[in-house]
Amino acid sequence: MLGSHNSFSYLKPVKWWMRLINFAGKCQSLDVYDQVLLQDVKFFDVRLKWDNKAQEFYLAHGIIRYSWNISPLVSFLDWLYTDKLDNLISIGGKKFKCSYSPIFRFVLEYNNPIEDRTIIDKFKSLLDTLMFMYDGINILGGYTKWDEQCIYTGIGDKDVTLNHGYSSVLGWKRYFLIPWVYAWYYNRAHDTYIKYLVNKNKEVILLDFVDLLDTDYN
Repeated sequence: MLGSHNSFSYLKPVKWWMRLINFAGKCQSLDVYDQVLLQDVKFFDVRLKWDNKAQEFYLAHGIIRYSWNISPLVSFLDWLYTDKLDNLISIGGKKFKCSYSPIFRFVLEYNNPIEDRTIIDKFKSLLDTLMFMYDGINILGGYTKWDEQCIYTGIGDKDVTLNHGYSSVLGWKRYFLIPWVYAWYYNRAHDTYIKYLVNKNKEVILLDFVDLLDTDYN
């Protein structure tokens, strides 16, 4: 299945100086709604940081802040899971905007271990709240960025595996300064094989700029 790396990084950074360096942090051009509707994205990679002054989480990638709070995430979850919408599809007694239950992975976007362990507790509490608010939400887990350890066990399918081989996320690719250039070259060069992998139900192909992939997978 297709997953988007740093799913909310299409958002406009909240501060002007962050916009100057956003070429190094932006990993998606399509908003999360079009990621679903146009590219059939089934897996979302959500990066969060804690604002100690405001006492709330916000969407981020590295030092770039993409929102003042998590309202863009909440709006998207409302769109996916609310039963007040007309065109919902029922799956196993749950209702969804699309023909599957999307999978979410939440990451604490810190490159070094957090000294204040209460942030981790708040992170876990937030995911508990989302599980309570959105009946049927599929959370694969909550992870730390610095050591990529699972610190929150969700209710997602444990057989799902992540394939980072085609996103600028691991190894030397982590230091590739312009994710769009990497995606434009690498995704195109491996287009046929990526489409083959996308059709594997239990494997998530995590991609930068999912709009660069032709949605004709067959």
